[in-house]
Amino acid sequence: MSYISPNRTGLRVAELRSSRDIFTPITPRGELECKVLVTKFGQTSVGFHVVIRNPEGKRCVEAEPVNVFVNNQTMTKIDIPQKYRERLEAYVAACGEIDV
Repeated sequence: MSYISPNRTGLRVAELRSSRDIFTPITPRGELECKVLVTKFGQTSVGFHVVIRNPEGKRCVEAEPVNVFVNNQTMTKIDIPQKYRERLEAYVAACGEIDV
């Protein structure tokens, strides 16, 4: 699964691993709150903690995806590019720790 278009950047962010628990059904028509926090990031990969709640605040989905940066041509892992690393660090500083 690619989240960053390889046509613009020459790299992909591929899903390495993902776990998710679904507590309440949701539909694409409803309004949802989605909180995404960075749990860790290493040399080539980044992990997230995602919580999706319905308008009443009830937790519907909780997920723990891990993504890896890869070269689009060779499909081999690469170091997280500096501009993305800086953005991740800023996001972590702004969003704080996991709170469920």
